[in-house]
Amino acid sequence: MDVFQALNDVGSSFAPGDVTYWGGEVQQGTGYQDLDETPEAVADPSLAVNTVHIEALQYSGHCGPEGPSRRRSVSASA
Repeated sequence: MDVFQALNDVGSSFAPGDVTYWGGEVQQGTGYQDLDETPEAVADPSLAVNTVHIEALQYSGHCGPEGPSRRRSVSASA
């Protein structure tokens, strides 16, 4: 979560819901690494696919905020 917040602070955009984490039951002592199998909600790759798609659109110049930092990042990649 700290990485996502840091990237957000410097202007990166993320698709809604792309910051996921294991919640489980609060204070029960079961961590993600303790599970025998991956829960379906966590195993679904659509979240990652959607995030990659949004980031590709942003960096191709087809969406995202306009402004000095946006113009600089687009021209630097061209």
